[in-house]
Amino acid sequence: MAGARDHHDAFDTLRVLAALVVVFWHAYPLTGHPHPVIPLLGRSGTTYGALAVGAFFAMSGYLVTASWRRRPAADRFVRARAGRIFPGLVVCILLTALVLGPLVTASAGYFSEGEEVSGYVVHGATLFRIQEELPGVFLDNPYPAIVNGSLWSLPYEFVAYLAVLVLGTLGVLRSRWSGLAAVGVLGAAFVWLQARGAPHLLDRGTAWFGLNLYDGVHVGLFFAVGMASLPAYEAIRRHRALTVGLGALVVLAASLAEVRVGQTVGFSMVVVAVGTASWRPARELRRLGDPSYGAYIYAFPIQQLLAGAGIGSPVTMFVLAAPLALLAGYASWHLVERRFVVRSRAREPDAVGVPS
Repeated sequence: MAGARDHHDAFDTLRVLAALVVVFWHAYPLTGHPHPVIPLLGRSGTTYGALAVGAFFAMSGYLVTASWRRRPAADRFVRARAGRIFPGLVVCILLTALVLGPLVTASAGYFSEGEEVSGYVVHGATLFRIQEELPGVFLDNPYPAIVNGSLWSLPYEFVAYLAVLVLGTLGVLRSRWSGLAAVGVLGAAFVWLQARGAPHLLDRGTAWFGLNLYDGVHVGLFFAVGMASLPAYEAIRRHRALTVGLGALVVLAASLAEVRVGQTVGFSMVVVAVGTASWRPARELRRLGDPSYGAYIYAFPIQQLLAGAGIGSPVTMFVLAAPLALLAGYASWHLVERRFVVRSRAREPDAVGVPS
């Protein structure tokens, strides 16, 4: 496996690119246009947005599992993961509810509808049954009422963190085959759900938490492929071009055959192989900070603001929203996220045989 100094800066660049693809994807429905179809890959129903979110989960599966392997201590792991996801999220939620909402609301009694405002804050900040609407906000937009549609994926990310914590605490992650086993189980579940749908009780159970079983299994499969790739790092490093080529062939063949499980696995292989490469431009970009998370969580309300201002072209919206989202991402990183992430990394010793 990789040594202590292998930081895989290319993952940072891929995260930024994935966040920008999400901005591009959202620009279409937020301006009242149909989603663009991916040439060849779209036959199975895969979208640009699904691939971008899947890339986030594949990278997270690799890096979060590496974090546990580097220091298998539950308290440190929980602090690190909570520090990565919640500080930036809470600030975003508060700014949206207490600043943006009152500025753009069509409701004369915005704060008098306290339950709706407080519900948005509490449910969003805790990732429990996320509330998507604020009183009178964005009601006349082409994609009305939804304040921040990007937050849907974060509860699944948190569940994936908990899964790593549980599997690691039980010692399952000591086996190099644990990731492959997870891929097998989730892959089979995904195929079964596509063919038959979720059983009523399971569907109701996940819905109570504000989650969708099908979506959870799908993004979980991306995450599991990232996990499974960690023990294979040396093989991926030695045969990176072959891994990328093989993954791309799997994606293409699965897309033509309309087999989404193969598409998911192949695409995740490509993401990990590219992300673990060493890119000098990526190292330089990393010095500026990591705007990807902030760009992801702030982009949707920024785009809704642009839609409310009359921007009706998806291309124009993307051109305007992308730099604004990146600016918000860098501000979030330097003013909020960085202090928590750097603090948690400082508590960890150097990796011994595990990439960071």
